[in-house]
Amino acid sequence: MVMFEKLCQISNNLKKLIVVHNQGVTQLLHFLYPTKVVHFDPLDMVHIEFNGIEWNEITEDSGIFIRRVSFRD
Repeated sequence: MVMFEKLCQISNNLKKLIVVHNQGVTQLLHFLYPTKVVHFDPLDMVHIEFNGIEWNEITEDSGIFIRRVSFRD
């Protein structure tokens, strides 16, 4: 998955990241937190944290889902 590979290449100096929606974002979210993200609209924002791990240590289901904000609701 290209987006996951790019995520793992981010410098560890960077502590926060915003990813703008495109076709790969939903796949990335399902990979990072498969039990929480059901549907992701282009206007949605999802907050996922990775506590205590570096970008290159991220694995499937390693994210901590904080919240989803939908502007359609």
